Amino acid sequence: MATQTPNSDRVEKWQRAVREARKAMRHYMQYRLVAIQNYIGRYYSEKGAKEECPLNMTYSAVTSIVPLLVSRNPRAQCRAKAESQLYAARMLRKDLDEWCDEADFEAEMRLAVLQALFGFGIVSCGSEPKTQVGDPSERLFAERVYAEAVSAADYIIDPRAKRRRDAEFEGERYQASLAWVQESGFFENADALKPVERKQDEQEGKRYPEADALSPEVELVNLWVPSDGAIYTLPVEGQGSRVLRTTEWGGDERGPYEMLGFADAPDDLLPVPPVQAWLDLHILVNNAARKMGKRIEKGKRVIGYAAGAEQDAERIRKASDLEAIRMDNPEAVKEYDFGMDVAGLQGTINYLISHFSRQSGNTDLLGGLGSSTPTLGQEQMLWESAGGRIKDMRNQIYSFTQRVLQKAGWFLWTDPMRATKFLEQLPGLGISRETTFGPEDRQGDLSDIEIGVEPYSMESPSPMQVAEKVTAWVERYVLPTAHLAAAQGRQLDAEALVRFMADKFGITEAEVADLYKPGVPMELAPIQQAAPMNRPKAPSQRVTRSPGSQQAAPTPEPAGVGA
Repeated sequence: MATQTPNSDRVEKWQRAVREARKAMRHYMQYRLVAIQNYIGRYYSEKGAKEECPLNMTYSAVTSIVPLLVSRNPRAQCRAKAESQLYAARMLRKDLDEWCDEADFEAEMRLAVLQALFGFGIVSCGSEPKTQVGDPSERLFAERVYAEAVSAADYIIDPRAKRRRDAEFEGERYQASLAWVQESGFFENADALKPVERKQDEQEGKRYPEADALSPEVELVNLWVPSDGAIYTLPVEGQGSRVLRTTEWGGDERGPYEMLGFADAPDDLLPVPPVQAWLDLHILVNNAARKMGKRIEKGKRVIGYAAGAEQDAERIRKASDLEAIRMDNPEAVKEYDFGMDVAGLQGTINYLISHFSRQSGNTDLLGGLGSSTPTLGQEQMLWESAGGRIKDMRNQIYSFTQRVLQKAGWFLWTDPMRATKFLEQLPGLGISRETTFGPEDRQGDLSDIEIGVEPYSMESPSPMQVAEKVTAWVERYVLPTAHLAAAQGRQLDAEALVRFMADKFGITEAEVADLYKPGVPMELAPIQQAAPMNRPKAPSQRVTRSPGSQQAAPTPEPAGVGA
């Protein structure tokens, strides 16, 4: 942990290291910007593509892939490693799910996945003061736990490291209100800070032009230093050399940042961007499409005629469709096309598009943009093949999400003021009660609880897919165990099940209501009655004397006799 505030020499050394780190990423970020420009096209902003993108293949691929990877908030899994933590694990799972909804974590995850397609996705996790509570003089604040995507253009990491765990520093640039930094009381040595000047950044493209800012901003750097176990907030070069804020990190050894990438590069820290693998094909497709467009624009269809056939040509020009006209010399008048033959270019474009889809993982098929195979069997095989790449990307996203939830879980677990209310179902009673999960319930070590992500929880199935899953679940598990549930005093609510399924199939509540009329309840008959077994006839209890016996066994009295 940090024991003392770093001196000016150390701060200046870090500021130089931040500058060198950004310089080392310049080439990577410049081509990331090229990919983004081709994705957003020419008309989005000044930092868009320089030429038209009539067939924006990158946009089609990205917008097909992202919804398949993240389409809703994840749901946590918490498994207690010790029996004493069973209740806490169950409630922590609910607390994490509640936090995901509060923080709109899905939006941050989608942004991180989008960033990872163009390079890498970064999420910063931590807590910050939200609202002041208690006596203002004591400066007690309720904390807001956050997990927010960081722009790759603002990310900083030690360029000498080949793996993140070996980096001596990691961090991000960000802008904050100058007035807030100077007046909030959370920063020191902020009097000399000056507002940031908005200008073009070669790693980000042009910023939007700004008029006089209502709230001038200052640019700061958050730097995570693993050897100190602390996050230091520094001014940028030229704004002083004193630490503005020191935040001790109490979470896991990985620090506050997590990186998402889909393809590693040997002996390099940063992952290979998937978009870079198909960007050349995107450019070729659009070069061909622009050439075809120019050929069509400049192409002409004219009527040529030989000398002496002027009147025939004029009659043809003035004639309406299917009008009968006189022609004295038909052979002397002909139609000619100049620059209208684009069949060759169209074949080239189709060829490039098919290879683009293949290079990007059959995104035409994944995005529902059309079948690329003549038979259903071949299409299913392509789905399985394309699904293999998507499955690998999903696995990486779930591992990434698990690491972020573990960080968020630590902040929720150690927050001395967080108390979350839930409705908890009481097993076997069919009723629920309100319960509060507060600091007194979060006792012991969080390492006794394993935090994970519920499989498939980030996917958004269609209502028909949900209906199919529920149908299979009811048929395989609910109905076969109905007699066991009845023996325990529980029974299936048939009407509730029908209403649930009707909602998934798009059937209205009024249509369902017409199916049910008042009736007299009756007991549920056994679903299946065991067939009678052919048992051997029980031997008589009366024993007779055998030829060699000296005494006959007594005949037992009937039950109840002599009682």
